[in-house]
Amino acid sequence: MRSDPILREVYRMKDQLAAEVENDVDKLFVLLREAAKEHPERMVNLSKTKAESSADASIK
Repeated sequence: MRSDPILREVYRMKDQLAAEVENDVDKLFVLLREAAKEHPERMVNLSKTKAESSADASIK
């Protein structure tokens, strides 16, 4: 079986992140919260998404 270069890259990044947080889930969540604060435009607002889909459903 040929190895997929995209999957290799995904696994490499996963391993790099795991090493960065020393395989500690608590450290991973701290890192993710910091990233969310730095880039709020990248975060999904679920209440807004639900409101938009409800509005879309009522239009149809």
